[in-house]
Amino acid sequence: MLARRTVVQTAAATAATAAAAVAAPATAAPAEPQRRGERRRPVTGPDRAFVDRLRAAAGAQVEPVLAAYPEQAAGLWQNRALARSLRRLVAVHADPGAARYRDRALLPHLDALVAALRSTQHADGLWSQGNLHTPPDSAFVVNDLCKALALLEADADPSAAGVREGVRALLRAVGPALATGGVHTPNHRWEICSALARLDALLPDPAHSRRIEEWLAEGIDVDEDGQYSERSVIYTFVVVNPALQVLARLTGRTELLATVRRSLDAQLLLLEDDGTVETVHSRRQDQKGRQDVAEGVLVWREAALADRDGRCAAVVRRIDERTDETARSFDGDAWADVLLHPELARRLPPSAPLGTDGEHVLAASGLARLRAGDATASVFAGTDGGEDPDRPGPIASGLSTNPTFLRWRRGAAVLSSVRLAPRFFSTGHFRADGLDVLGDGAYRLHQRITAGYWQPLAPADRRPDGDYDLTPDGRFWAAMSFDRRPREARVLETTLDLRAVDGDVRAGFDLAFAVTGTEGEGEVPAVVELTFTGDGELSGTEELEDGVHQLVEGHGTWTCGGDVIRFGPGTGSGPRQPAYVDPGERYTWLGGDLVPEGTRVLLTTTVPRAWTLRLR
Repeated sequence: MLARRTVVQTAAATAATAAAAVAAPATAAPAEPQRRGERRRPVTGPDRAFVDRLRAAAGAQVEPVLAAYPEQAAGLWQNRALARSLRRLVAVHADPGAARYRDRALLPHLDALVAALRSTQHADGLWSQGNLHTPPDSAFVVNDLCKALALLEADADPSAAGVREGVRALLRAVGPALATGGVHTPNHRWEICSALARLDALLPDPAHSRRIEEWLAEGIDVDEDGQYSERSVIYTFVVVNPALQVLARLTGRTELLATVRRSLDAQLLLLEDDGTVETVHSRRQDQKGRQDVAEGVLVWREAALADRDGRCAAVVRRIDERTDETARSFDGDAWADVLLHPELARRLPPSAPLGTDGEHVLAASGLARLRAGDATASVFAGTDGGEDPDRPGPIASGLSTNPTFLRWRRGAAVLSSVRLAPRFFSTGHFRADGLDVLGDGAYRLHQRITAGYWQPLAPADRRPDGDYDLTPDGRFWAAMSFDRRPREARVLETTLDLRAVDGDVRAGFDLAFAVTGTEGEGEVPAVVELTFTGDGELSGTEELEDGVHQLVEGHGTWTCGGDVIRFGPGTGSGPRQPAYVDPGERYTWLGGDLVPEGTRVLLTTTVPRAWTLRLR
């Protein structure tokens, strides 16, 4: 069984101290909770600007919650939204410093939210959220309910007694199912563990800690580069790192914080100057676009304060200083955590340089990151392939399938995607089978695809009734028993030598393509697709349709502010090299979409051949 906290106030008393601390005047210092194994440091006083901003953002959420929750309650599978709405209202109702502290006008709405959650809670205690009777999604509900209950109990408002008891009843009902239920994805394990730890702090039960022990015994799924197995920024910032910090705080497993620190070290390498984080290598839904670092602001803040880490403090200050809507949209939802853990409101240590300039290879993800000042690049060759290296990899949730192999940012000018798409038996984009690091900003990417035609079955494998096994060809399935047939193979082999000019990411890149195969010279159409994002101006190209252009000859430029990316030379045009990007049969047969967002420029050619694309 997990060791319990030995020097700790009750959850209610701890939360009461916390709420009082952040509500106190600027001369007061927030008290730190006494937790086993936590590193102790003097509290130097709260960051009042941070506290005031979050409190104001939390207050601003009240009216939108009141307007939205009736529709949530009437809808299908809105339980996570309902729990979030409850937590948002409680964070202002139980905050002594809030304008609507103990506002009785909020109580009917809190009662209604509890009733809505009760009405959708199944007899086993779980909720459905798309998935039926789902322990993982119920864990998200439980985490919010536990925060709400801890704040309500700390405040001990007699008029809110019914709300408190209603939330307790919801949590009592779900506890046994959460302590026995299963998961779908890696991050679900840690979300359930954090929910059980919070639940156990409020409603202790040995089953909670036993289940946490079972999940943790599997080991945390972090690779040698500090990336979790899903390689997803969303789940790193919103689920895994917060969950591990909760477990360290509430169960005394402070060794888990070393994993969080490794993860943040990796995220620093992926951070862009505009506050986004590279996701091209993700195995989840964020692989199609960057995520905002502000989603993980409390994780960065906790690490900065716990370790006196100036790099993490610098990241937090970048987030705090931003005024854009995206960065500020997370402030209100952070308030409940700060009320419960006022140590998060301490003043940050001095900032330190991030130290991410240079070349960094995250080998387990097949990703290289290059940075020099305001120029960054990502070279990616880590898509997940099938078991047969001669066939294109599968397309499925939980796999890395993004065919973008280069992203380059020079100041405000952003080339967000470079892809290659031959029209070879509808096998789709070039996806490298690994990243060979050649040194000094140079890399080799390679792919070999085999397609072709199937020969008749051998006599021993023939069936008079024609009933053969449904098997994969590599891009489609058919009742042909392909695994028993000889194949007349057609091969396309691509090697890309990608090199930063003079090893300097600011200077640009040379992309030397060499495509060989069993087809004759110029038999296979191919397209290199460049995608630019931001409010820029394109020149030197021909417009094909809105947002899609072609570079036929010479060079094109993308200009954003005072920054320019020059690309070319063009590779011609004509009926044998159509300006069409073929994503492959796995995507197109049911209308799948691989089109990147932004201004797209196509360079068409035919292969087999060798050519070089220059980016400057």
